[in-house]
Amino acid sequence: MLLFLLMTSILPSQYTFHYPNPIHLDLGGRDQCASLLYPTTHPSPIPILRKRLYEYVERAIVSQVGQIAMKPELVSQIDQLVKESLGRLRVMRVKPRYKTWSLALKSLLYQKEGGMDLVVCDGFSDGFWPERCNDEKNKGKGKRVGVRGSDDIGMQDVMEDIKRLRKELGAVVVLSVQGLWVSQRPRQS
Repeated sequence: MLLFLLMTSILPSQYTFHYPNPIHLDLGGRDQCASLLYPTTHPSPIPILRKRLYEYVERAIVSQVGQIAMKPELVSQIDQLVKESLGRLRVMRVKPRYKTWSLALKSLLYQKEGGMDLVVCDGFSDGFWPERCNDEKNKGKGKRVGVRGSDDIGMQDVMEDIKRLRKELGAVVVLSVQGLWVSQRPRQS
């Protein structure tokens, strides 16, 4: 699901390949900017995303034009389209701590160029469940008054940053509790 959301956000809706004859292709994308935040404890999802984008464009060509030979000129144009699409994706590796998640989300609020339409926080981890907000209120962590140090940043701050992204940027924020990019390993019996 996360792959689908990212792909449809960063791909253009239409693209023209200049193969001996122009090929006008409907890709169904939104040509928007997106951000992907994932913990340093997980492998990079970019190779998988790049591969899926390439495969999607190849399938779109075959379904809309028919079977054609994938000559080097067409392959390089597909690569260029994938690079352009990935250029609209901002990727941030985050240490699995409240403070670094909060700082990463705040940095999205203050970026200079372009808007942010989709923010995917993958591998948000068990320690970041929203129930933690109630525990923090009872223990006083994440309090809003007085001088605060980095140790005072808690789940309330992270959830507040997510709320600000939604409200101020109009971004769709998707949280994943576990890393969904890891390829499935065959079961051993």
